[in-house]
Amino acid sequence: MEILKRIRDTRIDKDITTVEMGRLLHMSHQNYEKIEKGKVALKLSVFIAICGIFKEHPAFFLAEDDEQKVMLSSSEAKTILDAIKIVERLASETVSDLVKGYDKDILK
Repeated sequence: MEILKRIRDTRIDKDITTVEMGRLLHMSHQNYEKIEKGKVALKLSVFIAICGIFKEHPAFFLAEDDEQKVMLSSSEAKTILDAIKIVERLASETVSDLVKGYDKDILK
């Protein structure tokens, strides 16, 4: 749930409304609000798009503090590393291009 709180706090800090987030992610603002509140699962493709919109590295949302350690399976670690590579590759693209293309990039 900490990831969702960081996403919400970042959105607010950047003065982006849930309506705008919904538009950028091609979903209703109600559905986006459900994601932020944890009522709907945060899909990896949406997480990557959110990182791009906020221009933040995925680790920004995943790290809790220096003291906390996270145990990941090798497949979970690979998924996260793949997501980081996608975000880094797309970081130079516009937000519009990112949102249009994030699903096809994940499927490669």
